[in-house]
Amino acid sequence: MKSFNNNYSFLIADHHAVVRLGIAEMMKESLRSITIYESDTIVDTFKILKETRIDFMILGVNFPETDGVISVVNIKKIQPGIKILIFSDYNKDIYEKRYLNAGASLYINKISGEKEIKLMLKNIIVAGQN
Repeated sequence: MKSFNNNYSFLIADHHAVVRLGIAEMMKESLRSITIYESDTIVDTFKILKETRIDFMILGVNFPETDGVISVVNIKKIQPGIKILIFSDYNKDIYEKRYLNAGASLYINKISGEKEIKLMLKNIIVAGQN
């Protein structure tokens, strides 16, 4: 079982650069020894997933070229053990269950505060250790 200090690989997939950069900075502040990959299209996301073992993924679900739920299903087909944190501006009460049923591990709304986002990043690692 890895501790929080071991090297984890993360893929941040979101079509907004500011979202990817912000999450990456929070991760670097909160977690040590991590490798971060970034993707701004779903095509690049699947390319990375096919070429690189990823432990954890932060997935924005508003890619213009695909449906988020279908993306989760396809991601799990490529890397069944990956832990996916959905990072969405959709209403959590309405959409969370759909994504969790598709194979995501956690769901957080983009309007969440920094403290909550950092907590969810740590929670996804805990979920990945079980």
